[in-house]
Amino acid sequence: ADTRGRCELEADRKCINTRLLRERCVVDFDELVAGLHPSQWIDSWHLTVDGLEVFGDRLAAALVDRLSSSSSLSSSPSSSTRGVPDTIRFRFGDVLHITSDDSLKLSKHIRGHYLIHGVNHGRPVYRKCASEDSVSAVVFYWDCRNGDHFAGWWIGPDIGWKHHGFARHTDGEAATPPDRGWHFISDGQDDCSIHVAVVDFDGVPMWSESHLVNSFPELKFNACGDPAVTAAVSGSYWMDGFNHGRPVYRRDGSSTHAEADAVIFFWDDRDGPVWSGWWVSPKLGWDHDGFLRNPDTSSQLPPTMGWAVLICDATEETLELVHALREQT
Repeated sequence: ADTRGRCELEADRKCINTRLLRERCVVDFDELVAGLHPSQWIDSWHLTVDGLEVFGDRLAAALVDRLSSSSSLSSSPSSSTRGVPDTIRFRFGDVLHITSDDSLKLSKHIRGHYLIHGVNHGRPVYRKCASEDSVSAVVFYWDCRNGDHFAGWWIGPDIGWKHHGFARHTDGEAATPPDRGWHFISDGQDDCSIHVAVVDFDGVPMWSESHLVNSFPELKFNACGDPAVTAAVSGSYWMDGFNHGRPVYRRDGSSTHAEADAVIFFWDDRDGPVWSGWWVSPKLGWDHDGFLRNPDTSSQLPPTMGWAVLICDATEETLELVHALREQT
């Protein structure tokens, strides 16, 4: 039991350290002691005077390197408004977004954004961002200690077995939650509508959970007078990273109206005013002419009105982008 406990502790420690070392302000103490000569150790835990001097020199050099790189970070909103130091940043893999078919009963329990929230059995845990319209949910990994029936990735109200869970994935080898191949516990069948996607927040200041949830709302285009335009852009859009300093929104692939990919993104004036503004297109970039454009360059979020239909270069006055902003909790 002691051996298993030590192995589990080491697995959790390695998982945590792998994530922490992606921060510019974190020092790897394992690296600092690596390579010290055996004569510089009194025992497995204590250094000699000579060992301490070498370790101190290494630590000082590491701190100078880390602090100088951290000071070069661009300015961000005051940490007092978020409770998080400005040097702490989201890294790729910290934020997930889970979608599934709206018509399925358990979908409302698992849909939403999830933030990394510790480790379990050597793999990261993700907890759903709190909101008034959802129940608590976590994504966690369970190893084979209790048999194959429990091994794999789970989505449930908490870590453990006080609840039978909402959904499961049997892949016990994946280091992070798999994107496809999940099934709801209630029926045991694979449900292709469940999609676990990594949201690219790499390098973005690590806002508090409430700031994250309320700053990037779900977006929806309402029906307009042109049925073809409605069919092309209707559906729910969720935050999916950044482009040119503004959030990117990608259409929920489980939407019953989503016949093709659609992305809302911002383009700055680097290529001239004809390209600057907000766009709705099948993908980010210019491999496609796009569906809609809005020339508003001042809005930090996609504007609600003023969208021009690109195929006819005319503004569709009845087309509105609704921001489904959550209430503060």
